[in-house]
Amino acid sequence: NFTGSLTNAIKGEESKAAESKRWVDWVSYIFNDNLQEAPIRAGGNKIQTKILREIIRVDEQTKIIDKKDENIDRNIKRYSVSMIRDFAISPQHMLDNIIKSDFAGPVESSEQIGGTVHAVLENYGDQEALKNIFKDLPEKTFKNIVAIVKKFMASNIGKKVFDAKKYKSEHGFITKILSSIVTGRVDRINIYDDKIWVIDYKTGIDEKMFEGYKAQMACYMYYAKRMYPDLRVFGSIIDVTKCTQISYESPDLKDWIENTVKDLDAFLSK
Repeated sequence: NFTGSLTNAIKGEESKAAESKRWVDWVSYIFNDNLQEAPIRAGGNKIQTKILREIIRVDEQTKIIDKKDENIDRNIKRYSVSMIRDFAISPQHMLDNIIKSDFAGPVESSEQIGGTVHAVLENYGDQEALKNIFKDLPEKTFKNIVAIVKKFMASNIGKKVFDAKKYKSEHGFITKILSSIVTGRVDRINIYDDKIWVIDYKTGIDEKMFEGYKAQMACYMYYAKRMYPDLRVFGSIIDVTKCTQISYESPDLKDWIENTVKDLDAFLSK
């Protein structure tokens, strides 16, 4: 899936600079950060060449794509952040969502608004990207989203989020929690000289989901702490509709998320 999506990006089917940067982030993390400083050019030959050369080099050295390689641990467990989040709410909630995903119907209007608000915040300031996001929206939905984003950007917390000079937006990642591989995508990581602020946007906070939010943020911060071990890592679930946040500190959640992953391992092994 990774190499297939990467191929689509290289072919130009994903042409935004943000998509190119996301693939650079993934590849640079998996392949020892060799691409971290690569120039970000959507569809540019330099980035294509670097990515392809790096994949070929690593593939030749470790044969990670070769299914016949006896060194590959086929028993290692792989989870998405959303799966861990759902399990933290309850095992039944996780199973229900797995079943529901197999029979997914049309996207509900509330989900459309949430997804579009995420996209707008990710591309804020990029007029061409915003035009593409808004072009097919019903007028009522468009007005609702514009009102939500304007209110958030004018709020103290909105200004604080977007004041950071260094950040990663819609950042895809892969990390390891105990012996399990965990993959996900975090809405935003603000990078400061002495700290890392991990941010997840919500368009409404549901009290029934609090354990899920906690697990989601714990996974994000676990990854961030591995990437920035010497810096303080903290996180916020931000309700962009009310301009409020739920805050977390990395040390408080480390043992908790490890135990949650252990419980998920045990549950699935049954």
